[in-house]
Amino acid sequence: MPGEISVRVETGDADLGVPGPVLWGRGSVDATGALAAMVVAAVETGASFVGVVGEETDSRGARYLVEERDAPETVINGEPSGWDAVTLGYRGIVGGEYTATTPASHGARPEANAIDRATAWWERVRGAVDDANADAESGGFDTVTATAEAIEGGLSADGAAVTASMTVRFRVPPSETPISVRSLVDDCCRTGTVSWGQSIPAHVASPRGTLPAAVRGRSATPAASRLTSTRPAPPTRTSTPTRGGCRWSRTAPATPRSTTRRMNACRSPRSTVP
Repeated sequence: MPGEISVRVETGDADLGVPGPVLWGRGSVDATGALAAMVVAAVETGASFVGVVGEETDSRGARYLVEERDAPETVINGEPSGWDAVTLGYRGIVGGEYTATTPASHGARPEANAIDRATAWWERVRGAVDDANADAESGGFDTVTATAEAIEGGLSADGAAVTASMTVRFRVPPSETPISVRSLVDDCCRTGTVSWGQSIPAHVASPRGTLPAAVRGRSATPAASRLTSTRPAPPTRTSTPTRGGCRWSRTAPATPRSTTRRMNACRSPRSTVP
C-alpha cells in the first residue's frame, strides 16, 4: 500500500481510550486478528500457512503458489469480511488502461483533445455500468463496480500532441466474466484504445462444502450456527461494503434475481464531447 507511517510503539493513546501499548505503522491494524488466528491454527494442527504479497494489486504471491505448488484440498482466506458469518465468495477483478492522443492545437479551437476524450469515455463506461447494475442492489455482491485509479495527461515532450491515459479497475460479480465486462468497456471506446491486464474471475463456494461442514462441527460461534441446519435453507447473500465478499447466513431464502444484464449497449454520452 502507498504511504509511509513510521513504525513505533507508544505507551497509550488517550484519543482512542487505550492505555497502551499501541503499535503504529503501515498494516498494524489490517487483518492482524485473522493473521494471528491462522498462525495459531497452523502451529496447533500442522496445516500449511502462507503469507503472500500483491493481494491489493496483481496477486503475484498467490499466482506464484498456483504455479509452483500442488493444489491443496481446501483454502481458507484470512480476509476479514466480518466476524459473524463465513465468507464463501468474492467478486472477480479485471484492470485496464485507456490511452488517447490528439494533435496539439490552440486553446481557442473547439475540438476535443485527448484529455476530453478520456474523461468522456469514462463517463460512457460509468453510464453503461449503471445500466448493467439496474436490477441489482447498489454496491452489492451482484454488481459490476468501476473504479478510476489514476489519470495523466498533457502536452507530449515535443509539444506536437496532447496525450492522456487512465488506469481503471472493475470488480466482476459471479453472473459476469472478465471477458463480458471487457466487452462492455470496449463498446464504449469510440476513440483511443484500451489495453487489458491480468484478470481473476469471481468465485463462490458451496455453503454445503467440506469447510463449512467442519466449521459447523467444531464451533458454536454465531458464524457457525448460521450454517447449522438438518436441511439448510437457501442462503441469503449480503455484501461486504469494503471488499465485496459474499457472506452466507441461514436466514430467509434469497429471492432469485435475474442474471440477464444489459451488457451489450453503452449509454449515450452525458456530454457533447466525442
